[in-house]
Amino acid sequence: MPDQPTSDQSTSDQPISGRSASDRSTSDRSTSDRLPAGDLPPDLLRVIDPATEEVVATVPAATGADVHAAVVRGTRAQSRWAALAPGDRARLLRRFAARVDEHLEELAQLEVREAGHTVGNARWEAGNVRDLLDYAAGGVERLTGRQIPVAGGLDVTILEPLGVVGVIAPWNFPMPIAAWGTAPRSPPATRCSSSPPRRPR
Repeated sequence: MPDQPTSDQSTSDQPISGRSASDRSTSDRSTSDRLPAGDLPPDLLRVIDPATEEVVATVPAATGADVHAAVVRGTRAQSRWAALAPGDRARLLRRFAARVDEHLEELAQLEVREAGHTVGNARWEAGNVRDLLDYAAGGVERLTGRQIPVAGGLDVTILEPLGVVGVIAPWNFPMPIAAWGTAPRSPPATRCSSSPPRRPR
């Protein structure tokens, strides 16, 4: 896995202060105008650029019922994922990594606006997600059984997937931490669900 950026790398990039008014999409303007402070429905959350306090997006606020539905869907998906040959799982993870690589700059800019990171750090984070997916894809090639000799017999360790797990990604490093929690668990047929981060204000 790549090293984190050094202090020289991170300080050489100036924070992006957000888009100018001319760059804002119509949907962003309408969202900001339609949902002034204190008038946000309880089932929605604002994503705010910490540099400009511009509303980047609004997202649904998950309820207990939403969590239950996600677990049900995850359980069904996990059984299909587990039925895939390990090599097929690896190929899908590498395809995912390639898709992330195609959108590194887009992901970095989103991270800057959502989490307030410098662009250099955000680019490292997006690349770290790609690299971790590639590394995890090779996990199926490293899975081997472990045999421990015991008196009068043989102790065999069998690795079984955990099943459905939930990963809560903190607001400060949402992309890498979500990937750290999900990618390594994918090759052994564990289904992961990641929650959207909430930044304290």
